[in-house]
This record gives sequence, C-alpha cells and structure tokens, in this order.
Amino acid sequence: MAAPEQSPVGRRSRRTVWLAVGAATLVVAAGVVVGIVTNRDPWRQGHPWARGHPCAEAATGDALPFRDLEHSANGANWVRPELTVARSHTELTTLWTRLHAGQQPVPPPPSIAWSHALAIGVTVGTRPTGGYRVEIERIVPSARGVEVCVVEYTPARGSAVSQALTLPYQLVEAPRFNGSAHLSIRKEAGTPD
Repeated sequence: MAAPEQSPVGRRSRRTVWLAVGAATLVVAAGVVVGIVTNRDPWRQGHPWARGHPCAEAATGDALPFRDLEHSANGANWVRPELTVARSHTELTTLWTRLHAGQQPVPPPPSIAWSHALAIGVTVGTRPTGGYRVEIERIVPSARGVEVCVVEYTPARGSAVSQALTLPYQLVEAPRFNGSAHLSIRKEAGTPD
C-alpha cells in the first residue's frame, strides 16, 4: 500500500521548521565563535559569582572589612595571577619591593598595625594593553581561611587603550585571619563605576 501524498502546504511548513532550527543553531554558534575570537567567555562574561561559590554565598555582613593601600596598572613582572599575604613588616617589604621593581628610589611601604592586621596583594599577571584593572570585591571567611574575591576589569570593546604591557595589582590591609587565602577571579568588561 502506497503512502498518501502530502500536500504542498504540509511540505512547506516542515521546511519552515527546519529552516528556523538551522537559523537558530547558526545564531548560537556565531555567538560562541564571537566570544572565543574576542577572548570573552559568552557564558560567564559580566555574570555574578556562580551559585555555590563562597564569593556568591557570603552576605555583605559576612565579608571582612579591608582598606585599599594601593592600586596600579604597573606592578612587577608576574606572569600569572597571584595572591600574596604579608603577615609581617618583612614580608610586606619583600612584596612592596617586588611591586615597585624598576622604580628608583622605591617608595616606603605603608604602615600597618601588625598586631591585628595584615596585607593582601593581588595581581592578575601581565596584560597586553592598558585598560585592565584589578579590584578586590570582598574578602570572605571560609573553613580553610579566606576567599579573596577579585574582579578583573578588561578594556571595553573598541575602547582606546595604551599599546603597552601592563601589570595591574591591588594591595589592601585586612584583619588578621587564621588559615590560608585563596584567590577567585571573575572578569568583567569595562571599568568599575
């Protein structure tokens, strides 16, 4: 027994559905390719911390207070992101000298009340142009010590930036804590408000 012949209308609607599915697939694929080519993760760019992450779960009252000691785009030659905790004047002097490598004379380090405070330095490593900035968003107590939640601001697409290597970092003073510090970085396009 032969199958009944379909009307031209039925064939057209099925073809329309397949064309719509194909077009939607191309749009999604193009978005992913654009994200990869522009070095942006289209699924995480500008999004808040992932659910379940200590930086996302902490209420504002849970975060440790901290004081900004120095921000700069011209730190030492760190190749990759790094977190350094200075618990003494000697450790701070070592970190400070490294942050100001190449400067003559090296400015004196900030003073810190070592009995109840310490210094935390964060860098994201060498970046290819200007327009990058590091900002510690919060420092959250955790079972293993603290989680240092950092936002790396990247140049906005099409913005005019210097064509020189930069080494953004931030140095802060925070209350003393027991345990270790762990670095969590998320990227966000543009500069902070």
